[in-house]
Amino acid sequence: MEGSLFTEFAARLAFAHLAAAFGRSFANIGPAAGREDVLLADANGRRIALSIARLWEDDPSWDERREQMAERIRASLRGPYLLWVPPHGDLPTEEPAATDFVRRVSIAGAPLAPGARTEVELPARARLAKTRDEGGYASVVGGLGRYWTAITERVSGTFVLDTTAIKRPPLDERTRDSMFDRVAQLATQIDTGQAVEFELWDSWTLQRLAEGDGFVIVGAPPSFDPTEGAAIRRLLRQRLTEAATALGSVDADVRGVALVAIVEFAEHEGVSSALRSISPALYAPFDLLMVLADGEARVALQPRPLPWAR
Repeated sequence: MEGSLFTEFAARLAFAHLAAAFGRSFANIGPAAGREDVLLADANGRRIALSIARLWEDDPSWDERREQMAERIRASLRGPYLLWVPPHGDLPTEEPAATDFVRRVSIAGAPLAPGARTEVELPARARLAKTRDEGGYASVVGGLGRYWTAITERVSGTFVLDTTAIKRPPLDERTRDSMFDRVAQLATQIDTGQAVEFELWDSWTLQRLAEGDGFVIVGAPPSFDPTEGAAIRRLLRQRLTEAATALGSVDADVRGVALVAIVEFAEHEGVSSALRSISPALYAPFDLLMVLADGEARVALQPRPLPWAR
């Protein structure tokens, strides 16, 4: 069930973006005969076939854990939902952490209107150590690493902040600032040579689709590194070759591929640029190449004009 539901929800996300971009509605969305990874839809008398491809390697044990957790959440949260696991994110298996995870996701998702999205706040332990009285500098590792300057501006002394438990910081700037202020407050309470552990939070994207029913957790195995360019390019070549084969036997006016990528934020996806570094022959069979990441969809390449865009 999980594979077909993943394909359906990913396709619905892609079609919703195309509908908004081109002012067209896509109807009769459903799988192609004999193809779980290809979804069909009709738009203004034209048929589009969309192949859905994951940009990570399959891991049966991880897939089983994702499906087990999704089943638990489905029991308390009804509707078409996608939960995006950030790079290196993991799902809790021990209690009471697993039950708390289900509770937090359910509470965050319950008030969402169709088409809306939010962030699920998950507890993440951080560690702040003071190494010197002099200076005004914070060395930050982990999920808050890119914000080291904002944290440095708030401290007096030299500190090391470990936020490796944070895989995706909050998207909202004010929410991030509240985390930085928490660090600054603790920095005034410890002496040189001391360290303190405290709780911040991870922020995972949760979205409710406009149509469908079910709950899907989208995520690569925690060991997968989406920043390894060579691995991403290899996967791109492999997935595009597979998609060309899958779409070759499908009767459609438009053939496209939606590549599902795992990134912190959609704006950081590198798939679009990676596509431009591979042989054009690999994407020549397609009219449309899209990237789905962190709850967003975007057109990465459009080799030919689409019939409804004319």
